[in-house]
Amino acid sequence: PPSRLPGRRPGAATPVAGPPRGAPPTGSHRGESAPGRPATFPQVAAPDAAIWPHQIPSRWILPEAHEAAKLEVMVGRTDRPLCPVVELRQYTLHPGQLDTLIDLFETFFLDGQEAAGITVIGQFRDLDSPDRLVWLRGFPDMNSRARSLGDFYDGPIWKAHREVANATMVDSDDVLLLKPARAGSGFSSFRRSPPRRVVTQAARGFVVARVSSLRSSAEAAESVSRFEAITAPAIRAAGAGVLALFVSEPAPNNFPRLPVRSGEQVFAWFAGAPERAVLDRVVSQAAEDPPSRTEGWAQLLRLAPTPRSRVTGGSAACAAFSSVPPLPGGRGAAVQL
Repeated sequence: PPSRLPGRRPGAATPVAGPPRGAPPTGSHRGESAPGRPATFPQVAAPDAAIWPHQIPSRWILPEAHEAAKLEVMVGRTDRPLCPVVELRQYTLHPGQLDTLIDLFETFFLDGQEAAGITVIGQFRDLDSPDRLVWLRGFPDMNSRARSLGDFYDGPIWKAHREVANATMVDSDDVLLLKPARAGSGFSSFRRSPPRRVVTQAARGFVVARVSSLRSSAEAAESVSRFEAITAPAIRAAGAGVLALFVSEPAPNNFPRLPVRSGEQVFAWFAGAPERAVLDRVVSQAAEDPPSRTEGWAQLLRLAPTPRSRVTGGSAACAAFSSVPPLPGGRGAAVQL
């Protein structure tokens, strides 16, 4: 039916110099050099942020500003959101179909969307609605969104599995188009690709999301300020991290084959809870926090990340709420880690 869905790895920087004089042979994994010439190092694929930065060589030259930006992203410290345009999607499913759709996502749709240039940020079970899938995906900009969505939904992976996927769904039109509420408030660090390792729910933790309506876009600043002054300290005191803050993206939907909720202004925040006790404290705090004068309705989501979700309860806080200082930048800067 029309309401359903339609049909260089980062390179290592140049080392300051070769190995110290008199150093023992380094082996083939370090690269070989001709006599009298400095050693060269091969390109290194960035590991997941979860196991950096202690594995990064301590002396790197960053000759270009964009190389500094790449390094900031790899170690998870940046004030530039990786996804300036984000979709929050909530699907209502037929009873008993959630596992089927999650299996399709994690077997086919995640990698298919990534190949089309879409960043699948996270996918979650709704703890209060067993027949609902909540997920997020992001894009560098609105033009990229239209292009990447066309590539995926006109591509072979979606065409091969869309009938099975659509058969699981009652409604797939509950979609909000969002942007970071201010600088540094987007999801600022996560894995370079969706994880493939299946881990336990205890290791994935939980995510809390709260979405509230605003009377107008002009009131977003007041909601953000109130969150920063009252809600964020309570979330952190409960043992959780502030993962992201968003407001409505004003640009019109440029991929009309997929409807979005238009004419609404919202404010949304996401928090990561590493364990159930922390989740309960955050939810209790959010429930006691009365709506501000700028807000109307509010929706509180208790979410359990699926095995291949990038965002989990243990994800790093966004840059706006991180205590990690920004990396020094600038052309030719040497970064000591």
